[in-house]
Amino acid sequence: MKKIGLFYISIFACSVVLMGCGRKIPHEMAPWSPPMASYVLQSHFSMPGPAFIFDVLPDGRLMGVSRNDIFMETGPGSRVFNNMGTLSGLKASPFGASFFKVSPDGSRFAVGDGKGKTGIFNMADRSGHWFTIPHFDAQWADNTTLAITHGQFGEPSQVSFINVENKTPKPEILIRNIGGAPAGIAFDSQGNLFTGNGFKTTGPSGTGTVKYFPRSLWQSAMTSHTPLDFETQGQVILDILSASSLGFDDQGNLHVGGSDAFAEGKDVNFAAIITHGALKDAILNNIPIDPANARAVRRLDPDTENATSRYDLKFNPVSHELYLLSDATIYVCQPGNLSSIKASSASVPPKKQISSKRTLHSGFPGTIRLMTYNVGGNFMANSRLDDTFARIFAHVSPDILIFQEFTSTMAFLLPGRLESILGGTWYIFGGMKSGIYQTMIASRYPLTLTSQDTLPSSDIRGITAALVNLPREEFSTDIYLMGFHLQCCDSKEFLAQRQRTADAAMARVRDAKTMGGQISLPLQTPIILAGDFNFVGKSGPETTFITGNINNESLFGPDIKPDWDNSDLTDLLPKDPHTGKINTWPGSTKNPDIRYDRFYYTDSALPSVRGFVLNTLNFTDEQLTQAGVQKGDTVFASDHLPVVMEIQFP
Repeated sequence: MKKIGLFYISIFACSVVLMGCGRKIPHEMAPWSPPMASYVLQSHFSMPGPAFIFDVLPDGRLMGVSRNDIFMETGPGSRVFNNMGTLSGLKASPFGASFFKVSPDGSRFAVGDGKGKTGIFNMADRSGHWFTIPHFDAQWADNTTLAITHGQFGEPSQVSFINVENKTPKPEILIRNIGGAPAGIAFDSQGNLFTGNGFKTTGPSGTGTVKYFPRSLWQSAMTSHTPLDFETQGQVILDILSASSLGFDDQGNLHVGGSDAFAEGKDVNFAAIITHGALKDAILNNIPIDPANARAVRRLDPDTENATSRYDLKFNPVSHELYLLSDATIYVCQPGNLSSIKASSASVPPKKQISSKRTLHSGFPGTIRLMTYNVGGNFMANSRLDDTFARIFAHVSPDILIFQEFTSTMAFLLPGRLESILGGTWYIFGGMKSGIYQTMIASRYPLTLTSQDTLPSSDIRGITAALVNLPREEFSTDIYLMGFHLQCCDSKEFLAQRQRTADAAMARVRDAKTMGGQISLPLQTPIILAGDFNFVGKSGPETTFITGNINNESLFGPDIKPDWDNSDLTDLLPKDPHTGKINTWPGSTKNPDIRYDRFYYTDSALPSVRGFVLNTLNFTDEQLTQAGVQKGDTVFASDHLPVVMEIQFP
C-alpha cells in the first residue's frame, strides 16, 4: 500500500468489460425498472501532468493541479490544457495533491496537498490561504461549507466541516468513528451526504461500506455541534470497492471508485455505477443493495491493459460525460448503446520484446545477485508497464527476486515471463495472500524447505521462506531466504503487528540454527532476510531484526544472537551509486525520504557482499543508453525502488 505520512491513499481498483454502467432515471424517482441506457466508452486522453486531479468548472471546462501547478482546459471538451503556473503555497506530496474541488458557484476552489494542509482560493485571482487539517477527500456542501474526510492510520476516521469565509477556519467534527480509513464524500442534488469506510481497521463496517446521512440529520448535527457516529447512525447503502471516490451524475446515479486490493481482494478492476432507482429503493426500504445485482450495480472497466486498475470518477454536468481516471489516462464515457463500445475501443498494440542486458552483473563464478522489489501490483498485471519492468530486470539481471505486492493471479505466468526477459529456467514460491497480493520468491535455482509462515504464526502476510539450492560446482553452500512485507503505517496496532513478525522471524532463525524443530540448516548456511519492512514509529521491530531481542518471549521463546558467530545480523545499507542515499520510498523522486526496503544477513557466512538502490531518475543520458533503461522507469513501475544485493561466494 502506498503511504503518505499519517494520511491514507486508499489504493483500490479497476479492462473494457463490455457492460453498461449507469441507468438514467428522472429526478422524480419513478418506480424502478431495468435500466434502458448505459454509459459507454467514447474516447480517452492523457493527463496534462503527473498525478493530475481535477474538477469541472460551471462552463464545463476542466481545471486541476498536477504536482504544484494549476492546469485549465482551453475550452469545454478541448482536452488541451494551459499551465497557469504554480499555486501559491502548494507543496504537494510525492503522490500529488489529495483533492481539488470547485465550489458550486465557481467562485472558489479547495486543494488538499496530501501532507496535512488544505488551501481555499478565490477563482478570480487565485488568492487564498492554507490551514492545517489531515485529509483524504473533500466536497462542498454549499458555497461556503467544505466537508473533509480525514483520519490517522489505524484509528477511526472522521468527517469534519469548515466555514471557508472564516480566514482562520476551525474544523468541526461532523461524523466520527468511521471504523477504518477515510473514503470519498459526496452530496446528492437534495443535499444528502454519502461517505464510506476506505479500508477496514477497527470496524465493524468493512472496506467499501457506503452510508447515507439525510440532509436533515447532518445539518442538525452541525447546528448542535453533536457529531454523528458512522458505525451506529446513518444507513448502509452497499459495500463495494473501497469507496475512495464518490459522486453523482445529473440523473442521480451514484458512482463509486477505488478497490479493495488490500482487503478481501474481491472488488478490483472496475468502477461501479449505482442506479438512481436502486439507490431510492435501498433508502426507502432500509435494505442495502446487493453489489452482485447487475440491474442495480453497473460496472465499467475501460483500461484493458491493467488487470488491477483503480478508478477515480468525475461527472461533467455540462457535457454529460463521466470521466474515469486510471494511471495517466482519463477515459471518457457517455450515455449510449452498448453496440457503440466496440467501435470506440482502442486495440492494444503488440508488445515489443526487450532483449536481455546483463549490464550490471559481474558474471564471475560464484557470484549471485538478489533483488527485493515491491512492485505495487503492477508487474504483469499492468501490461502497459511490461516493457518498463523488462528494462529494469534486464539491466539488473537478478538470479533471485523477492517480490512484494505481486498480483497472485499472475503467479502461473511468472516463470515464463522471467524466462522471456532473463532467459533460463525459473522456480517460484508464493507466500500467504493479502487481498489480491502476495510475497513471491522467484529463483534460477530450485527451492526447497518452503514455508508461508512460522509456527507460532507471524502476522496476516506471513513470512515467505525457502532454501535456495545452489549447484556445488559453482557455490560452496545453499542460502536460506526469508521474504517479508510487514504491515505499513504508524499506529499502535500496526506497530504490534510488525513486532510480532520480527519476533517470529527471530524464532525461525533460532530454530534453523539448532537441531530439531521445524527446520534445521547445516552449520554456516547463509541466512538472508529481505523485503519491504515498512519501519515507521518506534524502533522495536527494527531492533529485533538486527539484535534478536524478542519482545514476546512467552510466545516466541528467548532472545537469540541471530548470526552463526552469535553476533547481530548485518544491515546491508545499499546506496544509490549516483547520490549515496539509502532511502527507497517514494520512487517518484531523486531523493526518497524513507528506507522501507532492506536486506539483513549473516555476515559471518557471507563475508563478500555489496548492494545498490536502483533509481533511473539519477542516471545521465549516457548511462541510460548504456543500461538500456529510460529515465522514468523506476518512477512508473512502482512507488518503491528496487534494491539489489550481490554475493561473492568463497
